[in-house]
Amino acid sequence: MNRDRAEMSRMSRVFYNLIRLGLMCFVAGNAFAAMYKWVDEEGNTHYSERPPPGIETETIKPPPKVDTERALKDLEERKNKFNESEETRVKKAEDQEIRGEEVAMNKRNCELARDKLAKANEQTRVYAQEKDGTRRRITEEERQERIAAAQKDIAEFCK
Repeated sequence: MNRDRAEMSRMSRVFYNLIRLGLMCFVAGNAFAAMYKWVDEEGNTHYSERPPPGIETETIKPPPKVDTERALKDLEERKNKFNESEETRVKKAEDQEIRGEEVAMNKRNCELARDKLAKANEQTRVYAQEKDGTRRRITEEERQERIAAAQKDIAEFCK
């Protein structure tokens, strides 16, 4: 008996779904019906699904049917192109930011190298601090090595 009720319930759901589907098809079929446009004696424009009797009307055709499969494909292609261009834009912005940081770092290193060179050229008595904390005067050879290292850094960073 419960089985009969379940079968009846299932059949009634199928029946109601079929009725709904039929109504939807009917409504959808009328959605693309022709429309009529006319202007009354007062100059007001009207639109309706049926032409009024005795008045000259203009028939407005429904829009052409859209190839939804092709439209979805075009939309997907546009989305992919947009994503690619967005990724390219983000990559360029990141690269530009990195280049900007490199330029700023090179500028700072250039300033430091020029300061080192100026100090090495100006001072004849240069002292170095040893690991044990004592200070000693550097030799002329060490001073010349510092000058050469500063010049090398200037060549590298001051482009």
